[in-house]
Amino acid sequence: MEQASHNGDIGRAAVDGTLRREDVAELGRVLLGEEEGRRDDDEITVFDSTGLAVQDLAVAVAVYEDWRANRGRAAFVGVTEITL
Repeated sequence: MEQASHNGDIGRAAVDGTLRREDVAELGRVLLGEEEGRRDDDEITVFDSTGLAVQDLAVAVAVYEDWRANRGRAAFVGVTEITL
């Protein structure tokens, strides 16, 4: 989070007051259960991928696998698969 909070969209949102740094959690800590993620559907998730490409790929794979397993879930309404 340190890099994203200084260089990425999260840092800009913190500077302009849209987001407070204490409202930000690292994705890995949320996935490990060390920090709380979204508590209800009204909260939003911002993923600031300022860093390593391998992190981008890991998140993309996790989201894709979740979509394939749960295509009917409300979070995925309107998402479609394309063939590259």
